[in-house]
Amino acid sequence: MRKVSIFFFRRRLTQASHVFVLMLLATLFVFDARSATAWCQSEPESQADLNTPLTAPGGPPGLLDVQPVWQPAPIIVQGKAYLVYELLITNFQNAEVTLESLRADSGPTAVFNFDGDELQRMVDLPRHYGTNLRKLTFAPLSARMLLLWLPFSSAQLPHRIIHRVTYSISSKPDDTNAEHRVMNAETGPLHVDYKAAPILIGPPLRGNNWLAANGPSNTSSHRRAFFVANGRIYFPERFAIDFVQIGPDGKTCTGNPKDNHSYHAYGADIIAVADGRIVDARSGMQDNVPGSTTGPITMATIAGDYLIEDIGHGAYAFYAHLKPGSIKVWVGAMVKRGQVLASLGNTGNSSEPHLHFHVIDTPTALSGNGLPYAFDRFSIVPGHVNESASEVAFEYAPGKPLPVSNSLVLENTLMDFPSSRQH
Repeated sequence: MRKVSIFFFRRRLTQASHVFVLMLLATLFVFDARSATAWCQSEPESQADLNTPLTAPGGPPGLLDVQPVWQPAPIIVQGKAYLVYELLITNFQNAEVTLESLRADSGPTAVFNFDGDELQRMVDLPRHYGTNLRKLTFAPLSARMLLLWLPFSSAQLPHRIIHRVTYSISSKPDDTNAEHRVMNAETGPLHVDYKAAPILIGPPLRGNNWLAANGPSNTSSHRRAFFVANGRIYFPERFAIDFVQIGPDGKTCTGNPKDNHSYHAYGADIIAVADGRIVDARSGMQDNVPGSTTGPITMATIAGDYLIEDIGHGAYAFYAHLKPGSIKVWVGAMVKRGQVLASLGNTGNSSEPHLHFHVIDTPTALSGNGLPYAFDRFSIVPGHVNESASEVAFEYAPGKPLPVSNSLVLENTLMDFPSSRQH
């Protein structure tokens, strides 16, 4: 709006002068208002303008909204650090876009570039949204979630990460010969909570040969399980583990696979990972027949019988799929590390007896964000999971278990926990 300065050289003005000044001011304000309105409400000159993307190469920044789901803090696995987080990308162009690449720049520590198949594997697109959707191409006002898993030296964690998303727009989406314009959207710095040490806890189980099935990795089913509650997106199971016990033959079961008692893990003691207080508990469900579930799986039944323990500093330990009738503590109970809480079962969304365990930032099962944690003492058993087998099958390798301290593990690591209650 124009700035108008009027200087009065006389203390008194005639009535005519007042009228003149008011008319002048009114003219100026009306002119500016009309100019602003015309600029804000300008219409396209032709229908072709409606099909033109709002931005073009060399123009203003691309109209993609790139938002982190949370502020990442590192996990530590045998001295190596990983930053695990998500980016929600929303298309505000008026045309279909295709993601071409992602650059994650952490400054002098490392620069990561993802494209092609690697970028496509990072897209979290659950099946209930459709199996035929193109993962990297999405329409106006739709979104994609990118799951990041960045490795660093634990001594060189970055303070911040800047992301550049490169994408293309087709002038004629249905024409393979159409021109594709390439654009970039660059984010502000995502600050890393690099000073936050993983929460140090004890084991939730005792004894040997506990497999970290569906454990921490960027392809684990837990990693891709997001929930929406209270108007927010949460990844409660970022670092969750399904503990199953492996027998000498490398399998989880000996005998009838439809009988829970045939599984080595069934009925094992589940113990408190830290001193704390029980803040939530659920019982009353029945064990599933292995390979199937009892009744519909809902948000209320997905965890089966479970316990949530407040372990301090805004962190909560979650123990799920407990054996019916085995819970020994209830809401409000103060517990000690190593104390038996319940027995391992097969309730809720569970295909065989196992303990689902994770640490979360709210006293709820799923409406919160999974937090990094580390077990203070365990050993890693040599060997690997046979991925081609139709069931869980671990192939042992020669050598002694490797003692490890203050560390998390990656998916399908076989672990020995201390057998005693001492810590």
